[in-house]
Amino acid sequence: MPQFDLSQYGSQIFWLILCFAMLYIYTFTFILPRMRHIQQVRFDATAGKVACAVEVQQKITALKSEFDEKLKAAHVQAHNDITMNNHNFNENMNHQKATIDQEVKQKYMDQENIILNSLSHNKKVQQEHLQQYSDTITDQILQSHLGVAHDKPARKTKPRTKDAK
Repeated sequence: MPQFDLSQYGSQIFWLILCFAMLYIYTFTFILPRMRHIQQVRFDATAGKVACAVEVQQKITALKSEFDEKLKAAHVQAHNDITMNNHNFNENMNHQKATIDQEVKQKYMDQENIILNSLSHNKKVQQEHLQQYSDTITDQILQSHLGVAHDKPARKTKPRTKDAK
């Protein structure tokens, strides 16, 4: 086998070193400078964008904190408004309830007075009728049993009106 022949090792090592050296020189002369240039262009392009991104991130943070503060202030204001509206509503409802209670009480008392007046008037009318009937029955009993007419004192009676309740 020729790879293991010691007489050919020298030429193989020579060509290996020569090809490796040429490839090494070509890489350091042409390829690496181009790659460094591309890398620098990319770095320069991204460096501006990174600075811009940092600035945008700071603005976002400031806007977020401002939004949070405004949201908190709006929440507090809404809570205060709701509390004040509830208080005003309860106060208004209590006032209306007191007014309605007073009106109902007044109407109740008025109706009670009307009923009492009506009952009092009816009682007087019934008493007058009862007195008339008792006088009539007394006269009839006296006439039928004794044959004597009952002497009635003259009474003033009110004529009954249709308006009276």
